[in-house]
Amino acid sequence: MGLVIFTPIALAVGVTLWKGALGAFRWLSKRNFFAQERNIALLSLLGLAISMGLPLLFQQWRAPVLVIWTILLAIAAVWSLLLTTRQYAGSDIQAMFRALLASAGLLTLGAVLMALKHPAQALVFTHLAVFPLPIVGIANALNDDLRRNTRLEKALLLLLPLPGFIGGVLLARWAETLLEAFLAAGATFSFFVFLAFIPSLLAAYVHTRFITPWALLTLGATLLGLFNALALFAPSETLPWILLATLSFWAVGSFVYLSAGWRLSFSTPSWERGFTLSAEQRLRHAFARFFEALFEGFRLAFGDRRAQSVDDDLDIIAVTADWDVELDRGRVRDELNLKEMTVLEQAERYREVLSRAIDLMDNWAGSKFVTRAAQAAYDGLPWPEREVLGRYVLTGTTWGGAIAHQFASAHGEQFRALRSVPLFAGFSQEMLDQLLAAVRRSDAASGTTFVKEGQPYPDFALVMGGEVEVWKIDASSGCSVMVGELKRGATFGSQVFLPDAENEAQATYRAAVPTDVLLIDRVSALKLAEQGLSLNREATAASRLSQMLAEMPLFAELSPHQIEALIRRMGRQSVSKGQIIVRQGQPRQYFYIIQSGEVGVLAKTARSEPRSDSEVAFHDGAPNYKPVYAGDKGSEKLVAQLGKGEHFGETSLFSNQPYSATCVALSPVELLTLDEFTFDRLIATSHQMTHYVEQVSSGRLKDMRRKLGQ
Repeated sequence: MGLVIFTPIALAVGVTLWKGALGAFRWLSKRNFFAQERNIALLSLLGLAISMGLPLLFQQWRAPVLVIWTILLAIAAVWSLLLTTRQYAGSDIQAMFRALLASAGLLTLGAVLMALKHPAQALVFTHLAVFPLPIVGIANALNDDLRRNTRLEKALLLLLPLPGFIGGVLLARWAETLLEAFLAAGATFSFFVFLAFIPSLLAAYVHTRFITPWALLTLGATLLGLFNALALFAPSETLPWILLATLSFWAVGSFVYLSAGWRLSFSTPSWERGFTLSAEQRLRHAFARFFEALFEGFRLAFGDRRAQSVDDDLDIIAVTADWDVELDRGRVRDELNLKEMTVLEQAERYREVLSRAIDLMDNWAGSKFVTRAAQAAYDGLPWPEREVLGRYVLTGTTWGGAIAHQFASAHGEQFRALRSVPLFAGFSQEMLDQLLAAVRRSDAASGTTFVKEGQPYPDFALVMGGEVEVWKIDASSGCSVMVGELKRGATFGSQVFLPDAENEAQATYRAAVPTDVLLIDRVSALKLAEQGLSLNREATAASRLSQMLAEMPLFAELSPHQIEALIRRMGRQSVSKGQIIVRQGQPRQYFYIIQSGEVGVLAKTARSEPRSDSEVAFHDGAPNYKPVYAGDKGSEKLVAQLGKGEHFGETSLFSNQPYSATCVALSPVELLTLDEFTFDRLIATSHQMTHYVEQVSSGRLKDMRRKLGQ
């Protein structure tokens, strides 16, 4: 009756805990919790405490909870081992997990039979569960060089099977039936053979992320042997708890192993960039760096012994095949005479060597691991080396073709993106290749700040996807306000290419959403300039102008090409200090954008006639240093002060009214002008622009009236 009541409850609890564990795993992974093995060990201990301690929380219903919880743990162990077995499909290590999976499956059947009150039949399956365990150690030994085993490991390997054989014979003689004799003798001998191989297996995984799960699985197998021994000689009420402990170690160990495979990552190496190598020299560098990073990834994942075995096999192959390229301890010794061969012949040698090395790693680790490790090693190469390795070597392999194709697609996309930037207009193929060699691609999370206002630009940035907000400090309030948005194709930070340019950012650039950008840091940009890649000054000025317009809210939704077309239709006007640009009441004519300098906005407070049509006198003694008309002090009041990137005249053009205020140059000013016809066409094509102009016009009118006391 208890089983009927608690089975659905236990299943619901088990499913909930499993989903919670997966959710917690994802949450911790995002915070790099699994980067340290200490955290893995602590998490494993917590899992063991929960799995073995949960039945203790139920005093009244402890027996049925213990039975059901044991079965759930067995199912969890089988499921995790099944996923791990699939994770290493096609590799030699898969045989080890198939053996563990078979053992866990048999043990699960034994747990079910014990729950159904069939102890004799249950013991048959718990004994059979030991039989596959030696395969784990044997499969590991077949791919290991036993000469590297310590004396203790060799002694255990030779001596432990002997007591297992003797004990098995004695148990067989005491057994009452032939089946009992077979099970007792076979389980005992298999258990001792497993113990003989385990020290070598654990030693192979020392200093890797898999040592903790292997230790847990080994302890679980040891408890299984203890369970069978007690079941034969001293059956007691502790047997269900030993079975629970066995399955707890296996469930936690298999889950940790599975998660270790999921979270297995490879550090991307950083190599010094060069731009002047020939294709042959570049390919030599690329091959050496790629192999060294790939081999290091294999060593970190599967241990020094396994890596050394691969290295020794490669040495034998190199001598047999008389290679001119040798691989020793993860390093490449390249003796090819590049002067006497073409780059295609060179690539063929590298492809042969690399294919044999990949085959040896694939035999043990599986194709999924090799693909991930190769991708990390490839991503760490500078752009020119990635291009030449992908074109000449990887394209001709089954495992590297996808990597090379992915790079070719990304390379083409980035090449086209750089070529479309006005700053690089007129660059040759070779010059663009030099730029690509210095480029690094970055996926910026939402909220990432690229540069703060007033700080030097660290990089030139080209937005490939996402959105970058532009924030500036408002002079009147002292608060940051968003003044624009940059989308695909927009750039900022072109000053890094000019050694004598002012490199101070005029705004803060922040990723509004996850954003993909191409970056060229200032050091690389100046190095490119030293090697002869110089930017046209006019192109640089045009790029800065495009950047300024793209940052303005009015043009936020225009693409870089639309902004470039708009610039071609704009006029230029230089104004000296004190000169009136537009007068209040004057018929509308242009929309103005301030490219440099400062402009004061004046509104009349009393009826007056100025003495001059084009000049304003400045009286230093006037309050707030406000400009007034000569001969008529106080007749006009300074209501606003505009600077670089700000605009005026849009209200009059939009409302078909004369200019509502007088604008005067407070310093030498450079202006961009847009005639009424072009402005009207631009506004008519965009609802966002129309809405923005309405907001700005209304806000400025209210602000002017407030300052005039109206």
